[in-house]
Amino acid sequence: MKKFNKLFFTIFLIDMIIHLLFEIKSDIGISIINKIIIFLNFIISCPAILIDRTYPFYTNSSLLIGISILIINILIQTFIIYMIIKKNNSKINSK
Repeated sequence: MKKFNKLFFTIFLIDMIIHLLFEIKSDIGISIINKIIIFLNFIISCPAILIDRTYPFYTNSSLLIGISILIINILIQTFIIYMIIKKNNSKINSK
């Protein structure tokens, strides 16, 4: 559980940095960096897009619903990455 929590907070920080870069991308003049930021924002938002198409911060609903969608999105990402790491570690240990 300790690894899961560390992974959750790491993904949370990465998610916030990418969303911040997405919001200020108009100030970045290099178009390839803009495209990379837009792509990373889309990839990070994929689990939440299945829940609510207006994610990440464009919801017309309350702040509580927006925050809950963000937390659910990060939990889904963390769970997927945690399971991949756990599966790879078990394969390495079994050899």
